[in-house]
Amino acid sequence: ITGRVINGMRNTPVAGVVVQAVRKETGVPGEPRRFASEPSDANGVFRINGLADGRYDLFALPAGDLFMAKSAFVYVEAGQAVDAVVVTMSE
Repeated sequence: ITGRVINGMRNTPVAGVVVQAVRKETGVPGEPRRFASEPSDANGVFRINGLADGRYDLFALPAGDLFMAKSAFVYVEAGQAVDAVVVTMSE
């Protein structure tokens, strides 16, 4: 999953925010939720690789005075690249 974290009020990139991809429950009892996280770079860009198939919620963890943001869910299929995901944070 590749995307960008932006400040929604200013429409500017947000650097150094940890973006987490959290896999949704699959309905299989006892299966753990899987997740991965990566920080956004100086341009607000993040890249999360190596995820298993499934539906993921993306979260941006707070930095400074920003609140946690959640984007829409992302569905990843085997071998698929999901690009241009935007996570918008508010002040």
